[in-house]
Amino acid sequence: MLFHCMLLMVSLMTIPASDVGHDGKADDFSSDALSRGPHSFDALHYDVSLEIFEGIEEIAGTSGLLLQSEESNLTGIVLDFKGMTIDSVWDAQGTLSFLQEDETVSVDLNSPLNSGDTVTVWFSYGGSPIIQGGSGFHWNMELGNHLSHYSVGMTPHSGRYMLPCWDDIYDKASMDTHLTVTDTLYAVSCGELVDVETGSGTTTYHWHHPQEISLYIWAIAVSDFIVVEDSTYSWIKYYTYPDVEIEPIFGKVDRMIDCFEATYCAYPWNQNLGFPFVGTSGCYEHNTIPFTVAGESIVAHEISHHWWGNYVTEEDWPEIWLAEGFATYSEALWEEWEYGFEAYTNYMFEIMQGYVASGKVLPIVPATNYWGITVYDKGASVLHMLRYVIGEDAFFDGLQLYLADNAYSSTTTADLIDAFETTSSTQLDWFFDTWVYDYAYPNYQLSWESVQSGSNWEVSISVEQIQTLGPVFEMPVEFLIEGTEKDTLVVMWNNIQSQEETYTVSFLPQEVTLDPCHNILRSGLVSGIEEQEGSSYSKPPPVIFPNPAHSSVVILWQHHRQFTARVFDLSGRCVLKGRISSASTTMDVSSLPSGCYQVSVESSISRDSAPLTVIRQGDR
Repeated sequence: MLFHCMLLMVSLMTIPASDVGHDGKADDFSSDALSRGPHSFDALHYDVSLEIFEGIEEIAGTSGLLLQSEESNLTGIVLDFKGMTIDSVWDAQGTLSFLQEDETVSVDLNSPLNSGDTVTVWFSYGGSPIIQGGSGFHWNMELGNHLSHYSVGMTPHSGRYMLPCWDDIYDKASMDTHLTVTDTLYAVSCGELVDVETGSGTTTYHWHHPQEISLYIWAIAVSDFIVVEDSTYSWIKYYTYPDVEIEPIFGKVDRMIDCFEATYCAYPWNQNLGFPFVGTSGCYEHNTIPFTVAGESIVAHEISHHWWGNYVTEEDWPEIWLAEGFATYSEALWEEWEYGFEAYTNYMFEIMQGYVASGKVLPIVPATNYWGITVYDKGASVLHMLRYVIGEDAFFDGLQLYLADNAYSSTTTADLIDAFETTSSTQLDWFFDTWVYDYAYPNYQLSWESVQSGSNWEVSISVEQIQTLGPVFEMPVEFLIEGTEKDTLVVMWNNIQSQEETYTVSFLPQEVTLDPCHNILRSGLVSGIEEQEGSSYSKPPPVIFPNPAHSSVVILWQHHRQFTARVFDLSGRCVLKGRISSASTTMDVSSLPSGCYQVSVESSISRDSAPLTVIRQGDR
């Protein structure tokens, strides 16, 4: 084909006025996940001290909340807390009376507060923290040959399982976290490690996070970690193990930081970033300590959350595409940065094809499954289409303006629209109304005919939107007109259900293709991606670790978001089979006897293999 796909640079003068996401987060939530709106005080700072008793799986905690009254004559507060038992509550004046119920604790203040007054309320509590919907504290989780203990946020209300708090996404606070653990273990939390104290058989790690964050991205992780610095940026740390090879997972973290700093803005968290090796069921963007033992694209996804979701946070959960849709699109931008524009277009096509194949047709906002494919893949597709519609400069300037205007704060989609309307100098409600707030996507039916006119040919192209759900979608639609030796690309601004336009070409048309570069989310996208000859980016073999293994392995295969893995013994017999995705990278090999195996991986576009050695614990 003579034609090469490029982004359409549309002159702004022509523009008229259960499923699971990539990172495998749980989708448990209900209508009570909605934020409760303004309340009587603002949480400013949490000072949390936790002693971890991994042997009996219990925690002893002390936490202080610095709050500022938002009303006159504030005599008491109600906080969220569930699972452990509060022993006492106090402030600087003395003991406070309190009532602990199933999911709340009510506290009577010693003195009424006027609007703007502050007070620090302290709590002593303990017990075994619960796990609900994946959130809470997880004990003795296995990754390779190691056990870890960690807290997970990420469900709409998750701070309450670890400390008394106001557990809404928009009420951000700074954090100090003190973690006391057995002296053979290392404890990690958000922010900067500012102090380490040794005791009798224990070590206490003090982590300070000066910027305000939502509690759902606060976390801790405890294991027999060693600390390894990144070879390019010493401020990036890996909390790992001597028998784990870092390079296959995190070998490109430095370039991912370069990519997102160049594309978005400077890394906003005081050069604090670390990666705990913990065996989670999904990947999580806990601020400065993302849990992401996964493939390259998901590592990029979780790093990008330090801009999308953490730095600028959705005001309420139904707007979560402002975090997850943008992080998914950041995967594609990483592909473009590292492997070229062809890799970007292939990646976005796979995202759009997967979304269409899912059968989902819901609006992005308000989200009905916070960690579903509509939020992630349709959200990323909307950004891909917006870039196509308004052009490179307006698109990337809009991203940067949105971040700059809303740094460390909470936003809505309306704020995003304002930013893009400013940088594009055009009104964009028509785009967001259909793609974000409405149902479905277009289903185009194409017909064409040509008539010779002198030395040229007149090509009449008719397009009809035949979808039965959703609006008529207004979009610039490209058509590739191909002849035997020539081709040309033409554009129709399609804003009605049935439309016909005529174009003049200098050759006999043989074929007309609608949307040849896959710039539009639509019905009719073919299954899979056909590999193009002479692709400009490499296809590395799968990575398997730990190897040798005795119970489970992580299988990573770059440029493949999902694939089938089969384990063959030396006789060529398939002894194990599993489906691997970028969100679920682990395969259980505990049923296999000690020996040498071959792991074959296969996707819709390619196949490869790698050796695996299994050593049963009793054989070591």
